[in-house]
Amino acid sequence: MSESVSRSVRTVVLLVFLASGAAALIYQVAWTRLLTLVFGSTIFAVSSVLSSFMAGLGLGSWVLSRIADRPIRSLRLYGWLEIGVGLYALLFPAILAAVRSIYTTAAQDLGFGFGPNTALKFALAVLILIVPTFLMGGTLPVLSRYLTRNMRLATREIAFLYGLNTAGAVVGTVLAGFFLLPEFGIRVALFVAVALNIGVGILAWFVGGNEVVRAEDRSDDTATEDHGTSLGEATTETQVRLTYFALFAQGLLALGYEVIWTRILMLYMGTTNYSFSTMLMTFLFGIAVGSAIVGTFASRIRRPYAILAWLQTGMGLSLFVTVPMLHRASSWFLGPEPGQLGWTEYNLTKAGLSFLVMLLPTLLMGASFPVAAQVVMRSFARVGRTIGALYSFNTLGAILGASITGFLLIPKLGPSTAFVVLSVGNLLVGLILFVTAKSRIVRGTALVPIAAAIALVFMHGWVNDTISSSITQKIQRLGKVLVEVDGLESNVAISENTYGFRQLWVNGDVVARSVGSVSGHNMLGHLPMLFARSTDKVVVIALGTGISAGATSLYDPKVLDVVEISPTVRANVHYFAHDNFGLDRNPAVRFVIDDGRNYVQVTDLKYDVVAAEPLHPQKTGVANLYTKEYYQACRRILEPGGVVVQWIPLHELSKGDVKDLTRTFVEEFPVTTGWLFGLDLVLLGHESEFQVDLPELERRLDLPNIREDLSKVNITNSTDLLNHLVFGPEGAKAYCEGARIMSDWYPFIEYDGPKHVHEGSTVDDILQDLITHRTGPVALIGTWTEPADSLRRVYQIQEAAWPTAINGLIAQSRGRLEESVQLLESALINAPWMGDARYYLSRSYYQLGERIASRRRVEDAAAVYGFWSRGLPYDPDSPSLLFGVAAAAEQLGKKDEARETWQRLADTLPEYADRRTLALQRVAALTQ
Repeated sequence: MSESVSRSVRTVVLLVFLASGAAALIYQVAWTRLLTLVFGSTIFAVSSVLSSFMAGLGLGSWVLSRIADRPIRSLRLYGWLEIGVGLYALLFPAILAAVRSIYTTAAQDLGFGFGPNTALKFALAVLILIVPTFLMGGTLPVLSRYLTRNMRLATREIAFLYGLNTAGAVVGTVLAGFFLLPEFGIRVALFVAVALNIGVGILAWFVGGNEVVRAEDRSDDTATEDHGTSLGEATTETQVRLTYFALFAQGLLALGYEVIWTRILMLYMGTTNYSFSTMLMTFLFGIAVGSAIVGTFASRIRRPYAILAWLQTGMGLSLFVTVPMLHRASSWFLGPEPGQLGWTEYNLTKAGLSFLVMLLPTLLMGASFPVAAQVVMRSFARVGRTIGALYSFNTLGAILGASITGFLLIPKLGPSTAFVVLSVGNLLVGLILFVTAKSRIVRGTALVPIAAAIALVFMHGWVNDTISSSITQKIQRLGKVLVEVDGLESNVAISENTYGFRQLWVNGDVVARSVGSVSGHNMLGHLPMLFARSTDKVVVIALGTGISAGATSLYDPKVLDVVEISPTVRANVHYFAHDNFGLDRNPAVRFVIDDGRNYVQVTDLKYDVVAAEPLHPQKTGVANLYTKEYYQACRRILEPGGVVVQWIPLHELSKGDVKDLTRTFVEEFPVTTGWLFGLDLVLLGHESEFQVDLPELERRLDLPNIREDLSKVNITNSTDLLNHLVFGPEGAKAYCEGARIMSDWYPFIEYDGPKHVHEGSTVDDILQDLITHRTGPVALIGTWTEPADSLRRVYQIQEAAWPTAINGLIAQSRGRLEESVQLLESALINAPWMGDARYYLSRSYYQLGERIASRRRVEDAAAVYGFWSRGLPYDPDSPSLLFGVAAAAEQLGKKDEARETWQRLADTLPEYADRRTLALQRVAALTQ
């Protein structure tokens, strides 16, 4: 075949394929997100979707490559493939709705868990994705067939096509992750991808009208002289088969590396959509550049089989570079620099650090595909089929690689050992290729992968120590590590400080703490139980520390279901037994391992209370528990008189974000009350009209276990509790008027939230806004206890003092501690019973003393003691104040006070706390 493609047509075709790669990546991101909303976000559900996507690509490549080699107009076939993908994408929302209905109906019969339910998810994912991915898979072999006009330039064209399509995926990642989804949502992103597909398809169809149809090539499909002379050293049948095996192994190992890199880097870069987009972008970029580099000198490669062996060996050797780079990257994120960067600079820096880790191995991955193509290209008549087979083998390996690494290697071996196993795998592939080479010199270089594999085995301790320290050094800054586990769903760790307070870490972020250091988590359990008409049937979405679910258990519900996506979190909840009332040993509790959003959509049970302890809504996938569709599902499973509770953190969100989240909730629950606990806004959605029945509320509050648990957050009676009420139903509507409604199709909070971390704290603005919108509890009290007039006066006084107390909290957060003390004391003069104001005041006194103590001057001891001893009466059980007063009193020679305070500290702390042991030692020493 001697005819050539003109330079202008070739340029158009290459640009078309770039756009096609961008569209494909947009589809992958959007469809995966939409399907996980149907099937859940468990690792099994996500893997089912991704495996179906990649399986379709591989199958399409395998089947359509055979059509590509026929005497047809290849470019027009390519155009039809692109148009077909675009037309299917237009129908995707309707198809998705049908699949959702089928899944919901069938899942109610199958129940929750792995087995049949997961098989159903995979089958439906294949059903909905097979058509478009099949068409996508055929595009590479079809265009390869079109552009390849002679064997000498075959590898160059394949390299450019493969690299350009991957570069398009990089563009698609940037478009989807940093522009289309954050600014416009999934629907607009899909329309852009559809426009790209159909536009590309039409352009290709018209350009292909001038294509000369090739005559059928009947040359021998198994060997040609051309292969031996134009493409370099001739290869044997065994080497061809081993090359296919190498591409399969590379796909398997490459996706394994990506899983490990992502797991480790997200511990520091954060589990946000931007972080995942950054890591995916750098991974694809390296592959695209590696393929492009090969394309520049592809025609001069004379021993591609040996080059492929070196590339595979180089991937194994790259561990010696990537492990130190991982450690360097993680150390940088712990420094002060990240917090000082603007949003754009921060993302560019994350990309740069990802490049440090991934660039070398991904360059080698990208180079391997076209080099392998040169090895196996044995007939011009089979160009399309050859590329299709290579792509299919590589894709099949990728499917298995992601699954094996995520399901087996990381949970069973840990990231460091998994890293070594994957690297040794690359070295073994390189060794096999070396020893089967024709050249004696090339075979002799097999000593390199052998020596490297032996070195890796002996250096496993270094790899393990380096990666382990990269994973845990962030956690160790806030206490000793009690447990650190890489589970199926996430990396889970638990740390403990010297006071015995424990923190739950998920993927490098603190997601929950012991009750002793927070106020919001147990109230997520108490509030709905105090106001629901019935408390017999309860479901808690997201286990976390178990504190919210533990609070609901105090009311002795007949049904208490706890839904948790991570088996690892469930397995370690006993570390918080001191705070969750031994939830994991409670026989009345039924633990369901599943995605919470999926559970409320599918279950056919009804509940009086739907509570939740979700992660911060800016985290990837967590917005699924904050959308209008989630609330619609909650309403569906709610009994008459039931209550739904939602947590909205005020940190790392803007004033507009909080209003948007509130508006979304209010849209589905018009009868909403809002409650403020520190920096936590808690929304209660009531199924029916809401009024406070004070006698009934007091009755529930008077139960001993409940009163004791609420006292931890300074609530001892209904007056204390209702002081946290910010607004009732009408006030809620006024507060969020004009705000946006978040939906599954536009989960904007996942994209807005991370930006606010780098824009400075906006908590003060949110609190000031809440002050202006506050409506007190008096209007919502339907039944009063006697004497009602006196009680109304108490509430009026408290309502007048509340803004002053919140302004004191604002001053505290801004570091204006003297002003904070003045405001809080003023509020308490008018309403001395306000428990939250007393707690805020104790914190201001503690911080004043700590500010002076940080100077480490002996002469300041009396001043430090003065502040801390003034703060202690306002929070008598505060471990930090008790410790400070005891130590300062002992330093000042106040022996009796020091001994008494040390004893109080010991009585306050759990038995396992380090400072309890220290306190008892000081008591003993001062008693002598």
